[in-house]
Amino acid sequence: MRTCLFILVSFLLVGCASPKHEQVVDQSYVNAINKDARQRGNTVIWLSYPTVSQPASQP
Repeated sequence: MRTCLFILVSFLLVGCASPKHEQVVDQSYVNAINKDARQRGNTVIWLSYPTVSQPASQP
């Protein structure tokens, strides 16, 4: 019984936690790669943009 109660409380606490960081596109890296590719006559097709972690914005 204690174990079930502990698990339930743990899930509730985890659900209330807010993320301290969010992932955003690393635009400077994307621009650098695209510029280099254009200079070499190539084209980059991004399947998944590189991301960087930054502090989450407060609502």
